[in-house]
Amino acid sequence: TVRLSSPEPCSAPAERETSFASPEGNSHSVELTGLEIEVIPVVNEFFGPTVTVSGLLTGQDVIAALQRRARSDVVFLPRTMFDAAGEITLDDMTPLEIGAELGTRVEIAGAMGELVSLLASIA
Repeated sequence: TVRLSSPEPCSAPAERETSFASPEGNSHSVELTGLEIEVIPVVNEFFGPTVTVSGLLTGQDVIAALQRRARSDVVFLPRTMFDAAGEITLDDMTPLEIGAELGTRVEIAGAMGELVSLLASIA
């Protein structure tokens, strides 16, 4: 979860919830320019819990993991869990479909630099 702490004065909410899904076993928190980032572990039920690479995550596994948590304003998903075009997961879900199931916006991040740019765009 990412909490965006906005400096005063600001018209944006002082705190917003954002999530970044990751394969189970890769859960950690990071401080980044005043943002608290929690990487949420996702158990890979599709291929089995011993599979811990983001390229083998499915949309349904992400949905199952994130539905158990408070809704976020934005969910960041790893680029590697989608096909070469960045449109479809292994279980044929699009980022829009995942977002609709979670009731939130979904963004795709391929690298930490891309994640930082996306975070800056929603701050």
